[in-house]
Amino acid sequence: MCGIVGQVGGVPEADVAEALIRGQVAQLHHRGPDGSGVLIDPDFAFGHARLAIIDPELGAQPFVSDDGNVAITYNGEIYNYIELREQLVREGHSFRTTSDTEVLVNGYRQWGEQVLDRLDGMFAFAIYDRRRRALFCARDPYGQKPFFYHHAGDRLAFSSECRTFALLPGFDGAIDPASVADFLAFECFPFDRSIFRGVHKLPPGHRLTFSDGRLDVAPYFESVPQDGPRRTSSVELEEETHALLRVAVERTFRADVPVGLLLSGGLDSSLVLAILREVHPTLPLRTFTIRNLEPSYDESAGAALLARTFNTEHTVVTAEPSTLAATARQLPSQLDEPQADPGILPRYLLCREIARTTKVALTGDGGDELFYGYEVFRAQRVARAAALLPAALHRGVIQPLTQLLPGSDRYLSWELKLKQFAKGFPAPEHLRNFHWVSPFPVPEVQRLLRAEHRDISDVDRQLGLLEARWHKAKGNLGRLAYLYQQQYLPDYVLANSDRSAMLNSVELRTPFLSPDLVRRLNAAPDAAKMRGAETKSILRGIARRLLPEAIARGRKVGFTAPVATLIKGALKEEVRELLGAGHLRRQGLFDERHIARLLDEHFANRHNRYKQIWVLFMLQKWLQHRESSA
Repeated sequence: MCGIVGQVGGVPEADVAEALIRGQVAQLHHRGPDGSGVLIDPDFAFGHARLAIIDPELGAQPFVSDDGNVAITYNGEIYNYIELREQLVREGHSFRTTSDTEVLVNGYRQWGEQVLDRLDGMFAFAIYDRRRRALFCARDPYGQKPFFYHHAGDRLAFSSECRTFALLPGFDGAIDPASVADFLAFECFPFDRSIFRGVHKLPPGHRLTFSDGRLDVAPYFESVPQDGPRRTSSVELEEETHALLRVAVERTFRADVPVGLLLSGGLDSSLVLAILREVHPTLPLRTFTIRNLEPSYDESAGAALLARTFNTEHTVVTAEPSTLAATARQLPSQLDEPQADPGILPRYLLCREIARTTKVALTGDGGDELFYGYEVFRAQRVARAAALLPAALHRGVIQPLTQLLPGSDRYLSWELKLKQFAKGFPAPEHLRNFHWVSPFPVPEVQRLLRAEHRDISDVDRQLGLLEARWHKAKGNLGRLAYLYQQQYLPDYVLANSDRSAMLNSVELRTPFLSPDLVRRLNAAPDAAKMRGAETKSILRGIARRLLPEAIARGRKVGFTAPVATLIKGALKEEVRELLGAGHLRRQGLFDERHIARLLDEHFANRHNRYKQIWVLFMLQKWLQHRESSA
């Protein structure tokens, strides 16, 4: 895992270009503390900060092909690099390293841009083809690795983190009001957005080409849930999935350094561990878990049971409220963009511990989106019946009655779930999930922002993309799964994993996002993936053969933190300060009356407003650091 920067077009004199690139690489040192390199050419400039995982001795970057025509700077891992290398050797290619970087370079030389169709991995890379005088970039199918770019005139600059663009001549670094509105509505920067005006993300599963000042961005990967006919029995589908998972786990475990496992105690990471033991029965393994002191958030007992069952060297990190609060105060200043996922707090603490002994850890990310693991899938099953009730009944009776229920700080309490469920009606079917999970739906975003900063144009665009995705997929649950695969997974879950890990120079890998596994699951019918009210039916079928019964049948908790109680406790004074009327008036961004109501409702236990307050607090902490360091 690494950090990459570069630019094509408008490259200054060599010494100026090298100073610029080295300055940017220095800002990415946390992503690659094991080495750095630059490559300066009249047409392009590449930089690289290296976390040495594969071929630590010879895998330095930027890397240039034997014939000198292809140069690359690359972040990530190609898990099937051994198989691809064998194919390329048969095609006549020679290798001077054992790195996956050289496999990617020779793969491009052999297959051109179609090399993307053969890759199993997580990656963001930039290749300059000197023969074509063209830049070719790509990002993995679900955006596990970040890639930002800034296009101005004949120059295209790119980076693993958008903080490095501040060093570019002429870059003003203005905050984009439309992106702020996106963050409030979606808890993330969706699809191609960033916090900065003029800086874009290369969307997941997309490739980018740039030549003669012309930029082209297009998708190359697509896997859409189809709710196909049941052609195999449940047992056969479980066996097929198990076999695909074994291949994925074995490939993601490849490294020339020790590999551990981030073990939550939930079904996904537990199954990764069980299959890892199938593949490597006697290999010493390290597992790492978090212990929450709030019982409804804690899965550490299950993780301890698994560690004993599968004989791992197990480390437990206790998430003391004071430690979580301190992390919440400090972390925004280290991030290139605001992050709203509370799970970044425990994951950051775990990765900090992992870094003491291990560079790489496997995770269970992606399991919920592919196997239908979230509570919203149960809600979706009953939503069609609820939608038959008259809209006036929802607006005039059901929603007001649910809002009378008192607030609760427990993880996914029934009161909270009932209140959120009621918010989904009478919205159109494709917008129901947005109303279930959004901290601030569109009308509330408009009330929250002052008029001079109110720009919801991109929120409307993102809702249009959401509708298009909804109609593209098939099946009542498959459509919902596709929304989570296309936005929540890449822009919320995986962005959190990447930042929390790389701030600690740790690489997280997720076997569940193997392209072969993804395609097989998205072709399977809804009824196979969720039988009745049982979430993750396929995984549970496999788990019943491999895991202790308590784990196979256990409820989902999720990798998160009890921020509702943090807001009322250790962070209360700072929340009141940053979201108080005095600070908000000086800042001039938000309507202080609307925020005051949210705070009053939360602190009086009338409603659990942790989601809204947390989004605002993390945004304000990030903005505060930006203002203080300007």
